[in-house]
Amino acid sequence: MSVVTAPSPTVNEAAFIRQAHAIVRDLLTHRAAIYWCDFLGSMALAAVGLLLYLTQPLFSLPAIGGFFVAAFLLYRASIFTHELSHMARSRYRVFRFVWNLLFGIPFLMPSFFYTDHRVHHVNQLYGTGGDAEYYPYAHVPVWRLVCNIFVVFLIPIMLVVRFSLLTIASVVSPSVRRWVWQKASSLGNMNPRYVRAPADADERFNRSWQEPACFLVVAALAMLTIAGIMPWQWLLKIYSIYVFVTFVNQLRVYAAHRYTNDSEPMTFLEQMLDSTTIPGGPWSALWAPLGMRYHALHHLFPTMPYHSMGRAHRRLMRQLPSDSPYHATLRPNLIAALGDLIRMANEYQSRRETSPA
Repeated sequence: MSVVTAPSPTVNEAAFIRQAHAIVRDLLTHRAAIYWCDFLGSMALAAVGLLLYLTQPLFSLPAIGGFFVAAFLLYRASIFTHELSHMARSRYRVFRFVWNLLFGIPFLMPSFFYTDHRVHHVNQLYGTGGDAEYYPYAHVPVWRLVCNIFVVFLIPIMLVVRFSLLTIASVVSPSVRRWVWQKASSLGNMNPRYVRAPADADERFNRSWQEPACFLVVAALAMLTIAGIMPWQWLLKIYSIYVFVTFVNQLRVYAAHRYTNDSEPMTFLEQMLDSTTIPGGPWSALWAPLGMRYHALHHLFPTMPYHSMGRAHRRLMRQLPSDSPYHATLRPNLIAALGDLIRMANEYQSRRETSPA
């Protein structure tokens, strides 16, 4: 799978989408039992791993094993917010509540943090200043890509500040509350120009109970630590899991797109071609859980449930012609996708340096 075939330059976008849809249209149904079993099973095993990591000697085999079990399964659990963001808000209401209760609120990533994700799939906004989850990384120096990785050490601290000091300030000051919503309430925000649109009724309701609940989690952790009920070393251990998970996720984000767009609106087909497909082996489910490695497929069919993506990918590979746009999104593995991004960034900087002023 190391060879990427370029799509035909005369491809008809509408015809391609119709053909692809005909191949996978029976795979667009969400199966609630899979969501419940996957999420609850992941959380149960993650709790066991976390308990081992917190209670066993730091570098013992049970603690090391517990760390990786907890980290990867909590990472998997976190990605369910992406699945929920693509469903109608009237669907899976009980699952949404349980997801927030068991994961979103305890880990300071409530679902209202990600309800603006669908903007990332709008033709007029994808890759522009109105897209929180896009930045032209292929047009920046490689040292900036590397330095950006170190932000992962700040993210857990930023979440604590967001749901402590900024939550209190939001209650006191309407202007602070507006700024917090616009600039500090988007989970995937990596675009400094992005300003979140005013909250709709559903977002206001979710924020009204999820934000105070997250504040109580921060307050409870602080009081338990100060009172000596919870060892302060546990906070450092939990922090290390956050850092590890956000590091893995940042690598996934770098590999998800080509990041070549400079804020111009892109067609639906261009969005897919700017995304990647990295089937990989079974281990790929660790760094890109819930089908996230099929990112081009996700941009082709945003509402396709994660449990259908592997099957849909295999069908498309078999039934689409070898010069189809979908084949052009293939990358053999995570390292190859990251290498492509670094290569494009280097080439862009070389062209800038050699072009006449």
